[in-house]
This record gives sequence, structure tokens and C-alpha cells, in this order.
Amino acid sequence: CLDVSEPIGGFEIAVLDGIGFAADIDRLLHLYDWDVTLAQYNLLSSHDEPRFLSMVRGNTRRLRLATLFQMTFPGAPSVYYGDEIGMEGGPDPDCRRAFPWDERQWDSGLWQDFRRFIALRTAHRSLRRGTYNELLVSGDAYVFARQDADETVVVALNVADEAVNLTLDLSKLPGDCHTDVVVLEDAWSGGKVRAEGGRLELRVPALDGRVLIG
Repeated sequence: CLDVSEPIGGFEIAVLDGIGFAADIDRLLHLYDWDVTLAQYNLLSSHDEPRFLSMVRGNTRRLRLATLFQMTFPGAPSVYYGDEIGMEGGPDPDCRRAFPWDERQWDSGLWQDFRRFIALRTAHRSLRRGTYNELLVSGDAYVFARQDADETVVVALNVADEAVNLTLDLSKLPGDCHTDVVVLEDAWSGGKVRAEGGRLELRVPALDGRVLIG
């Protein structure tokens, strides 16, 4: 649960369920021509607003999930210095704190996750140039796919405080995802996930995301 009782630096956090989030994302995706969307500058923190981690009350799991979405969403993602090692900061000028060069002050696990998410985007062209297709929206989950001619990347996000079981209909996607058996690979574990007849059963941990590649 995210405490939103007190705004940070004049900013109020709007609590959205999956349906509300999907509506906002759909609006963003239709603001501009697709080529413009692919070049849009996407950031979670900046030099003139409270840092994302402070806005979510220091919850690094929410920052991880937001960063995974940022790195798999159309556009040009930007990481504001220090977000990757867990820097916090309130309204300007507190959001411009000096970077802590002593690595003992870093959240090393968070830093490794940022590197992993960036590497994922770098390795898969579909995450940079591919189409965007919404696959599932629920109260706690949001699932979409990025596709190009060579691959499909499915991204499932869960904002609930407990794991969710999802049933995805891959037949909504163009290509061979609706065939009898499609094998997808988990981006983190390398494990295989089978979709039969376009139907994919997927479990997503609490406040986490899964990425499948096929």
C-alpha cells in the first residue's frame, strides 16, 4: 500500500488501478504520431521535481517496477543521475543533491537491476522500435507486447502486494503467437514458458514484473 496522504513538494500521487493506468497510457500513445512517440524523452525524475523514490516514500520495489516499464515503453528513456543507486530528494533544490561517490552508500541491488533493465532494452530492437499492443488489463496487472518482424517481447507488470495469476490471449497479436504451441523464454531466468493455442498462463510476483521473449 502506498501512503498518499501527504503530497511531496506540491505533487499529489494519483492512485490508479490497472484500468485507470491503461487509459492514461493509451492517451499518451495517441498524443503524437508514432515516429514522434518513439523519440519522446521519458524520465521518472528530473532536476526540478522531487525524485521518484521520494515520491513513493522510499519504496525501491516501486522504483524497480517503474524503471522496467520505462525501459520497455516506446520512447527514449532517461535516468536522472543517482536514481540508479537509490538517491532521494524533495523539491528543488533538494532533488539536486551531490552524487555520493562512496559506493558503500549505494543500493547495489537496485543498481544491478537498472543495469539489467537497460541491457534488456539494448539487446532487443523490438523494445526500441517495435509496435505496442496491450494484452491484458485488470485491477492489479497490466500486460503489453512489443513486436518487430523478428521477435515478440511480452511484459507483465503487477502492482499488487501479492502475486497474481494471469491468463493471456496471445492470439490478439499478429504473427505466429496464435499457433498450437509457442515457446517463450523468461528474460531473467532463461526458463521456458509454453503458450498453447494462443493461451498463456503466467504468475507474476508481488510488485514485480516478468518479461518473456519469443
